[in-house]
Amino acid sequence: MSALAAALVALGLTILPANISAVVSGGKAHINVRFAAAGENVQVAVRGGQGLKVEGDEVPVSGRSVGKGERIVLDIGYQPGPDQSTLTVEVTGTYGGQSMTASQTFKVGVPSDEQRHRTRQRAAPDGQ
Repeated sequence: MSALAAALVALGLTILPANISAVVSGGKAHINVRFAAAGENVQVAVRGGQGLKVEGDEVPVSGRSVGKGERIVLDIGYQPGPDQSTLTVEVTGTYGGQSMTASQTFKVGVPSDEQRHRTRQRAAPDGQ
């Protein structure tokens, strides 16, 4: 572990092992995972939420070793839910001897009136 990483851990902060980005549109997700550190036993899992169904393998990468700066690009098909649904990408592995996970969730579709109402309720301070 680098001196910077050790200092961040001492402060209770962590460096995520991977940066996850995606373009999600029209039933396809173009996913880009860039690794901030070398890793072993890396797994990339793709999961749907709120009605979204992933087409094909939900764990397209498993047991792989990656180098610092390496990039994995995946094209995943999906069937969206009836309203706004979610696609979550989770990257797990061993980095510098530590088991770590990075995840990112992407929203797909337009929220229903009920979903918008719930979002407003969570965002509003108590009593308003």
